[in-house]
Amino acid sequence: MFNPELANMLPGGAVILDRKLVGNTWVWLCAMERGYQPYATWLSDIKHPGNATCGHYHGRFVNALKDFHERIREQWSLLEQYS
Repeated sequence: MFNPELANMLPGGAVILDRKLVGNTWVWLCAMERGYQPYATWLSDIKHPGNATCGHYHGRFVNALKDFHERIREQWSLLEQYS
């Protein structure tokens, strides 16, 4: 069973570099072995944390890291807006 707090990899094989739970949404920063855009950020619902969707792909780690932090801010903003 996939444990989002302790896992080193997402079920699809991407290496988890960082993660943040914001409300009911996981925000993932990951690296993949293949492709010209080896870094990605994804979102997943707390009920299905291994089912990452809404991917943003990046060729450089620094861009992926910026996107990861931006997605965290967006999730906090949505959480505040609907609370």
